[in-house]
Amino acid sequence: MIEIRHKESREVLLVVDSDTLSGQKLAGSHLPEANFAGMNLEGCDLRSADLRFCDFSGANLSGANLHSASLGNATLDDAVMVGIDLTDSLMPSASFCRATMTRAVLRYARLPESDLSHANLTDADMSMADLRCVFLGTILVNADLRASDLTGADLRNANLAGANLTNAKLFGARMAHAELEGATDRRGTIRTGHRRTKRPWWQFWG
Repeated sequence: MIEIRHKESREVLLVVDSDTLSGQKLAGSHLPEANFAGMNLEGCDLRSADLRFCDFSGANLSGANLHSASLGNATLDDAVMVGIDLTDSLMPSASFCRATMTRAVLRYARLPESDLSHANLTDADMSMADLRCVFLGTILVNADLRASDLTGADLRNANLAGANLTNAKLFGARMAHAELEGATDRRGTIRTGHRRTKRPWWQFWG
């Protein structure tokens, strides 16, 4: 039996009659400010769940389904989320620092003002997502960023090698020292190291 408790008051929010949360069906659960730190939620069904302000630090959410979940202000630092489905999830001001999110699906997800610094999003699908957030040193190798909104995003020192930026909005994005080798936009492969004349290529989107 597992008790899911409030992260501060320790009040029991939900009792799961199992010795693991892996694969559990918790779709639509109302669990704001719950403590999931370090827990194994691999393959868990949390579709449309209210998980605002929850603590998932160091948790295993690989293969979990959080389609349309609410994760505003949630903490997911150092979490392992390989192949997680976050399609259409609402995640403003969430923290994903150093999270492992390879092959994650974030299509249409909304992450304004979130922090994904030093996270690994290799092969992630972030197309059509609101990504007006912080990607300091983030690994975005081969990420699908088509039609995403990166307006004003902080991509300094990020690795965007092989990323697809076709129709992405990058006006005002900070990209100092970002790796762009093999990345593509609507004009084809981005040529790194070429001489820029008037404006950096990422400022042509607005």
